[in-house]
Amino acid sequence: MTYIRGVGPRIAALLEARGIRVAEDLLYHLPFRYEDRQHPRELTQLKTGETASVIGEIRSAGLVRTPRQSLFEIVLAQGTLTMKCVWFNGAYLQGRLRAGQHIALFGRIEASRSSRNLKMIQPQFELLPEDGSDAITRLLEVGRITPVYESLGGPQLASRWQRRVIFQLLDSIRNHVPECLPQAILQRNGLPGRERALAETHFPPEGISVADLEAASTPAQKRLIFEELFYLELGLELKRRRTRDQQGIAFQTTDATRQAIREILPFHPTAAQKRALGEIVADMREPHPMRRLLQGDVGSGKTIVALQAIVVAMENGCQAALMAPTEILATQHYLAARKLLARSSRNYRIALLTGSLDADAKRALRGQLQRGEVHLVIGTHALIEENVAFHRLGLVVVEQQHRFGVMQRFRLMKKPTDAEPDVLVMTATPIPRTLALTLYGDLDTSVLDALPPGRTPIVTRRIAGERAAEVWEFVRTQVAAGHQAYIVYPIIEGSRDDQQELDFAHDPEAAPATASGSAPGSDQDSGSAKGPGTRPSAKAQKGQRTAPASRSRRKSAPLFGAEPAQRPELRSATEMFDQLRNGALQGLRVGLLHGRLNADEKDVMMRRFQRGEIDVLVSTTVIEVGVDVPNASVMVVDHAERFGLAQLHQLRGRVGRGSARSYCILMTGNRVSAEAEQRLEAMVATQNGFELAELDLRMRGPGEFFGTRQAGMPGFRVVNLLRDRELLELAKQEAARFVRSPDPEITESERRCVWEHLKQSWQRRYGLMEAG
Repeated sequence: MTYIRGVGPRIAALLEARGIRVAEDLLYHLPFRYEDRQHPRELTQLKTGETASVIGEIRSAGLVRTPRQSLFEIVLAQGTLTMKCVWFNGAYLQGRLRAGQHIALFGRIEASRSSRNLKMIQPQFELLPEDGSDAITRLLEVGRITPVYESLGGPQLASRWQRRVIFQLLDSIRNHVPECLPQAILQRNGLPGRERALAETHFPPEGISVADLEAASTPAQKRLIFEELFYLELGLELKRRRTRDQQGIAFQTTDATRQAIREILPFHPTAAQKRALGEIVADMREPHPMRRLLQGDVGSGKTIVALQAIVVAMENGCQAALMAPTEILATQHYLAARKLLARSSRNYRIALLTGSLDADAKRALRGQLQRGEVHLVIGTHALIEENVAFHRLGLVVVEQQHRFGVMQRFRLMKKPTDAEPDVLVMTATPIPRTLALTLYGDLDTSVLDALPPGRTPIVTRRIAGERAAEVWEFVRTQVAAGHQAYIVYPIIEGSRDDQQELDFAHDPEAAPATASGSAPGSDQDSGSAKGPGTRPSAKAQKGQRTAPASRSRRKSAPLFGAEPAQRPELRSATEMFDQLRNGALQGLRVGLLHGRLNADEKDVMMRRFQRGEIDVLVSTTVIEVGVDVPNASVMVVDHAERFGLAQLHQLRGRVGRGSARSYCILMTGNRVSAEAEQRLEAMVATQNGFELAELDLRMRGPGEFFGTRQAGMPGFRVVNLLRDRELLELAKQEAARFVRSPDPEITESERRCVWEHLKQSWQRRYGLMEAG
């Protein structure tokens, strides 16, 4: 970077801290918005409620102190017309903005309360060059569509500095920017060359629409987006093909194998389960390793499909391993598998390996695994410890794989054995196609799109927390009818700092209300999700957290006749466990489960609940996934506004597993953000996990849908998965075509250039993104 004009060692260090290490990184640090300074808006043209760019002279500037805070105000002038601009807590602007300066402002136009004039609150701004400034500065700052960049480290590296340095960099390498896409691909898709695309994205020529630039739909921007997606999909396609070149195990399926599968089935499989198993077994028959993703909605029967695949491996003399993220889930799988495998005439030996086992038990189990005396081992992270070895590992099943780090999954796949094992990964909830093509693009996919027989629809209702007495009475009624209930809270204890079991990424700004005011929302039996078709915010598009809009309130209509009562604001599992068993649910058998209990305590509590010795289980989200108690018919989620959409859908999936009608009751606190309203409405409106997953992606953005680091999500420089779905599909097609067979229109030198560019960019930017 120090070879770039205007970048010395100190600035190079600042840039490197932001991930900009070479000139290419700086060129791909693209504007996040554009200002039309060709035709700046006149003050007379502005309308309340619109967002606009205006240019003018600062007539006056100064700090205004109020009892609560300090405001910095300027008066912007265009001739005799003026407009006030205000920044809250703006003391940092004193001395920086002064009368006589020319300034470009971008922000929302609002009506002034004190006069008929308009005003801007918290606008973004840039000081314009003085009349005596050099030609380059004036060329870049005024009279054109001006790019605006995210700061790279304080005012010194703000947009004006970036414009100058990038402009000079592009000028210095003119006609020397290497092309990294074959001409045939560019011509086939109507895309410009790389140098032109970079130049026009940073400094749009005349005639380009600002609206098209903001939508990233200009040919130049599409070229850069396609380029990034092409190399991602090319790398994934190459990994798929390299997997096929590895030595795997060609499993045999005979009549005896099919009989072994039939013996363990507790019900007739759905058509979707049969189809998925057929795809999995077809992969297992191949001599190369299977890499397959099995996804389906909550309760769609993924586990029974995986268990049938495990039987195929065991019938071929191989071992199988199933890795789950938590001990509760691992234990649940172990008990379910042991029960089903007990139906078989074969003598399958199954074991549970978790971190809570004592040293002697672990040592004995490791020896049994190494000698091949255990056919199926189910466990947690303990499975990937270095001293765990297998006799002949043939199949690895990873449950909720997004909760494992990339290297954790890779270590289990690479356990020493005579051939590479097959890998089947399962997701807790459906994954939108855009994420499936990127996050799991090197996997083949099987989808379960139907529920097993006997599953009944779950009645989902929303109710204000101030009317909890009605909910507890309903719980008592269900228990009296012979059923059981879950009550889930967001935190273990009442301290504001004790919230480790709550995923705030879904609504980071949700804050407790004051004691005044009624809780929002009456019970809802219908409603529509607002997500599909709604454009996400800029932050959501980039996978960042989005702040909620203004709080909305609706009056509660009494459905059960209870008088509203003021509720404490943030209820916790331990607090409400004591209150409920000594109050509203007194006389019922109430249990408590949360993440701070040790493994034995959790196991005992879950077994008691499964045996029906506990009527009501008060819990945190520790029971979010995998818990299967068919007799449970009620799921109450308190402070439902604080949970993410995927969490709520998973919690709802804990009920509805038996023949009785089941209910999910979403209780809310006093203040519900606009985003939380959208989630709750979607939960009431639909039980389709695929629809909810798409909405969740739109609301949160791809970066937070799973959690970038754990999921192995690639860090895109240009791409927005929500916006660029069509280009993603196109890039996938072109990548597959490039790998599949030589294109006579692509020269050998172009092919070598593509492979070299892939090697450099894949290793430098994505690193290891191994399946499973």
